[in-house]
Amino acid sequence: MSDTDLIILVIFLICVAYVVSRAIDDLEAQTRIDFDKKDLETQLEAMTLGEVQLKDIVEVSFKFEDRYKHGDQPKMLGATIKNKSKNVQIYADWDKSTLTDFGTPSRRVIRLNGDKQITSTNRPIGSQFSSPVTPGTSLSAQLTAEDIMKPNPDKNVLEPSAPLVDLDELEKKAKDKKASKEIKDLNSNFKDRKAHLDFSLRLMLKMNLLDEGGGKEHQYPLWCKFKVINMPWWDHIPWNPKK
Repeated sequence: MSDTDLIILVIFLICVAYVVSRAIDDLEAQTRIDFDKKDLETQLEAMTLGEVQLKDIVEVSFKFEDRYKHGDQPKMLGATIKNKSKNVQIYADWDKSTLTDFGTPSRRVIRLNGDKQITSTNRPIGSQFSSPVTPGTSLSAQLTAEDIMKPNPDKNVLEPSAPLVDLDELEKKAKDKKASKEIKDLNSNFKDRKAHLDFSLRLMLKMNLLDEGGGKEHQYPLWCKFKVINMPWWDHIPWNPKK
């Protein structure tokens, strides 16, 4: 290979590397949300109603998209509560349920209606009725946090205005000169994929044994834990299977 050929090859490789680098930069960052189902199952095995483990009475599941764009994180949590029993009445107590994320205190859970909103502009939001789940049935609900509910004057409703886990807000806080080292490290480690971000739902369930006339009420707080994972660039490639 002549010196001229070598120079041409080097220039070609530099151009290829540049094009690949730009293509990678153009890939929009994405996240995946994982639910710690095993941890919840452990809780349900440890709790009992009478002599029956809660795992044989109730099942709680959540629905997420395969991936979320970095700037388009979910504003709601799609939850399903399944009553597996034949003689237990379950109630989901939304006012005693809370959502937390990496940097905020506990926030009251708000159950949205079918249009994913609340047909009122009253602030603060008043008390919510508990939702019954009768034996052999399931309840699906869209849940959000009270502090992100904002008025939509055009519709005369309240609706979620920000993500449950606001990555842009975390970035903004981390850039503040007064930001704590904890916030800066949290943001940096997440962006570098050294750590994920945690958030959780404390779901309060109330149960009554119908065999006892439904008189005595039993309360069970369930911790549903989630993590937001910053996916690597190669995960975004169209032909890469998303598992």
